[in-house]
Amino acid sequence: MQKITDNKAEALRSEAFEMLCEHNISEAVKKLEKARSIMPEDMQILNLIADCFYIIGDFGKAESYWRKVLENEPDNKIARAKLKNFNTPAFQFWLKRYNKALDLMEGHDYERAKEIFRLLLQENDSFISVYKFLGLCYAFTGDKDSAFKIWSQGLKMDKSNADINRYLVEFFEKEAVYLADEDPDMSSKAVNVKTFGLPLNRTKLAWAVSGLVFLVLTVQIISAVSADRSFLHEAASVNSKVVEEKASPNEQFVPALSANQSVSENYEEDTLSQGSYYDEDKEIYYYREGYKAYKTGNLNKAVSNLSAVVAINSGSYINREALYYLARTFYLKKDYENAEEYYLKYLNLFPDSNYYDESLYYLGLLYHERGDFNKAKEMFVKLKQLYPQSGYVTSDLFKKVVNGQ
Repeated sequence: MQKITDNKAEALRSEAFEMLCEHNISEAVKKLEKARSIMPEDMQILNLIADCFYIIGDFGKAESYWRKVLENEPDNKIARAKLKNFNTPAFQFWLKRYNKALDLMEGHDYERAKEIFRLLLQENDSFISVYKFLGLCYAFTGDKDSAFKIWSQGLKMDKSNADINRYLVEFFEKEAVYLADEDPDMSSKAVNVKTFGLPLNRTKLAWAVSGLVFLVLTVQIISAVSADRSFLHEAASVNSKVVEEKASPNEQFVPALSANQSVSENYEEDTLSQGSYYDEDKEIYYYREGYKAYKTGNLNKAVSNLSAVVAINSGSYINREALYYLARTFYLKKDYENAEEYYLKYLNLFPDSNYYDESLYYLGLLYHERGDFNKAKEMFVKLKQLYPQSGYVTSDLFKKVVNGQ
């Protein structure tokens, strides 16, 4: 029964990772929360949830989850590093200005809030809440073109983000309905607006949001701002007992890569030149890019990005997945020497993982391809001993190697 339960949690976590790679963070959180309800003791799941909330811009939840990890595993280096970054003077200064912009929004001073959010976005373009609030500032100062563009950018990072989707529908579906009254041909295009396509000539649109819609959205915005601000007042009064390391005054905050930035092929040189913050903050980005490349058959790019994650060597769930897919990518490239190295590393480091039987099978396959039939049989026999119900033991090659059929 425990094995079935663990497999269910593992499946949910894998689904969540698929969603993260598809820029569907909000839905990934739901999957991870379900996985956590099954395996509450799994600190890797908690770390992943914290990372998701951090990207979404729910900093209070992100911090609380990292602290929960350290309450259970005081030496968890991932949560410790994340909290250390969170508490650097540079990021706290960024957060202070973010808080100031939220204060201005609460006071309906959207122009000044907009300017702050624009600067914050230039410094760090990885937080979805900045796109959300900056879009609102543009909308309420009459620049609906910019609001649409900013929200669309936010959806590229998290396509299921409920707030941004709601704002787009509230502003732009009603705009399209208004125009459809004057032009019947606009009715079909209104659907495209709702689904966030860009078929309309924005420079010719006569924007008209009713006073009632404005009032409703204002109430929604104040509620959203208050929710985002609530943790900041609490955080200001909390003395950080978990993170004892003091950040250097000269320490710089390294912004996360945006969705439009590319990954250098010379990742090892880049990593060394950027320092430890680069490793910690870019792990999920490199994994996402590597996994997407693997799925689309761009094997060279997959190797470059997944190797960067493996080189970080954090021991995280992301690191584990990257190691497996790196071995698999080398196998598909018929680079059996590297595939063997990374399959063996995966088997040694993660004996209870989801892809253990698959790794044994493909390791046996590559030995067979190289003509090392004794090692191939050794892997297949081990596979049958550990996973007698695995579908791989029914394959023709397995029967041929193990049973001589």
